[in-house]
Amino acid sequence: GTYNYSDSAAQGITGNCNENTYSTGGASAATCTACPGSMTSTAGSTAKTSCKITCTAGNHLAKSANACSSCPAGKYCTGGTYNYSDSAAQGITGNCNAGRFSTGGASAATCTACAKGSYSAAGASACTACQPSGAAGTGGTTSGTGATSCNASCGKSNVASWNTATWSSNSVSNSCSIKTCASNYSLSGGNCVATTCTVYCKGSGSCSKTRPSTQNTAFAVFTCNKATGKTTGGMQSCWVYNTYAISGGYLQCDSTGRSWHWMCTSGNTANCYNWGGLQTCCTNKSGHCGDVQSGTMSTSGTYNCSC
Repeated sequence: GTYNYSDSAAQGITGNCNENTYSTGGASAATCTACPGSMTSTAGSTAKTSCKITCTAGNHLAKSANACSSCPAGKYCTGGTYNYSDSAAQGITGNCNAGRFSTGGASAATCTACAKGSYSAAGASACTACQPSGAAGTGGTTSGTGATSCNASCGKSNVASWNTATWSSNSVSNSCSIKTCASNYSLSGGNCVATTCTVYCKGSGSCSKTRPSTQNTAFAVFTCNKATGKTTGGMQSCWVYNTYAISGGYLQCDSTGRSWHWMCTSGNTANCYNWGGLQTCCTNKSGHCGDVQSGTMSTSGTYNCSC
């Protein structure tokens, strides 16, 4: 337009820029410059930074962005209204608490608790699996979820080495998992247990992995604990007298320790009977096949043994 000189007021300012627009100067129409994206502004806005947007909890406004996006990993965002900025992100409230983590989108400091067997510091985007050490697995796990350190032992014993634990998707694999056991121990049911073998102990106290084959030998069958070198619970406990070869083996007590008195009816017969009504084979033997009588051995643990 055409304007006269004036010392009192500016002339030619037609009006304000419309809502959701802005002008830093020189605009020739009320439409001015539109705010980016879905951002809004009040009428008469003079800068792009006047444009704003409201983000819900769990979201923020990134640097130079015109739309809300998920809260960054390890952080939490409570939500709010933010102005456009080319210098910094807005709406990041703070870090996730220690013992917690977030892969993004958290709306409170509690974020997500680390699974048992893992831990984290504040601002974590992932948790770290605990790695056990020593024979008992010291520091190999946590007392619960949301831990800030590995504060518990695996509660194992006699471990030589451990498998490496890994954390993924808030689950810990190979937590307190044994790789190898100490000498004289074997892995069984996730624990290291003493290696055992069957031994035959004579009345004199000597033990062998080989079953006695000499006639008139007294023995009992025990389990040998390789770690202690001592016998543990007896499998059978009986004295064996006058035992002759029967089908390549030897007579022994049954599980109840009953006395068996075996008799052959005649020489070279295949029938051999006992007074309890059971029968076996007696090869090329006549008369008395064997006489097994129940008896007692010394208490378990008093016999030295070796596997």
